[in-house]
Amino acid sequence: MYGFRKRLIIELVYNFIMRINGILERNKRIEEITKLFTNVYLTNEGKKFSNDGCWEAILKKKMIIFFERENLRIAYTWYQNIFNEQMPISMSESKKEKNRKIREKHKMSQYSLLVENNSLLIPDISRLVASFV
Repeated sequence: MYGFRKRLIIELVYNFIMRINGILERNKRIEEITKLFTNVYLTNEGKKFSNDGCWEAILKKKMIIFFERENLRIAYTWYQNIFNEQMPISMSESKKEKNRKIREKHKMSQYSLLVENNSLLIPDISRLVASFV
């Protein structure tokens, strides 16, 4: 026994997600998402379910997406109420910056432009051949 009605919560979440997927208008989708969090995840049983196993990681990631990409500010409050901690909003920004730097570094090393005698050599063939071997 989990201490909460896990099967009932899974059925409720499934039904909400199926209903949300059928809605095309953004405002109506946000309204249904708000109902899902209010009626399921923010209840006592819903909080226990949300902190159980892989659901925690999934919900945390989804609420960060709602907050940052969808500009849904209430997601920050949901996060605090469900997990009793502040949302790490800077996490995804630092990750984006890190990924951007890695892409730039890779691009510069693979396709370095060599200037020699006022002529431009593109790309450095030896590096390209070495990367395929």
